[in-house]
Amino acid sequence: MIKCTLCDFRQHAVCFRLLEVNYLQSNHVCELCANVTHPCTDYSLVNTDLCRVRETCLFRRLLIHLCNNTDYHTAASVAELLHVTFNMGKRLMVRLQSEGVLACKPCNDPRGRLVDQKMLVQYVIPHTFGLKDVPLSPMYSPSLQLIRDLMIKEKPF
Repeated sequence: MIKCTLCDFRQHAVCFRLLEVNYLQSNHVCELCANVTHPCTDYSLVNTDLCRVRETCLFRRLLIHLCNNTDYHTAASVAELLHVTFNMGKRLMVRLQSEGVLACKPCNDPRGRLVDQKMLVQYVIPHTFGLKDVPLSPMYSPSLQLIRDLMIKEKPF
């Protein structure tokens, strides 16, 4: 947890793209208090509507929870994990799917979906948290992967 120096509000460090304890800023400023003289710790949250900020922060927290997690996940389990509504859990599951975090198989398993740990750790977390030297993944965009798969099927042998 970190505390805004202007309003003294305690917040999750990962919500502001801070992953390591030694990197935590002593002069953290939240997006609501940010101004010209006191810039926000994570500028991407400034001038963003509150619903979007909330979803972004929940998604960042969820990514950290999913690291090294081998459980099956459903919208209900995500909602319970983050203490949010079922509808927010569904939205976060859709976002996990679109980011390529959820393993392709089993797709219709009633237990839920597994996390693709390689995709999560090597591509999604570095991209989401703005880490430098993010390797390019040919599969990072699921829609691009679908296009590649179709092109391979259509090629004459």
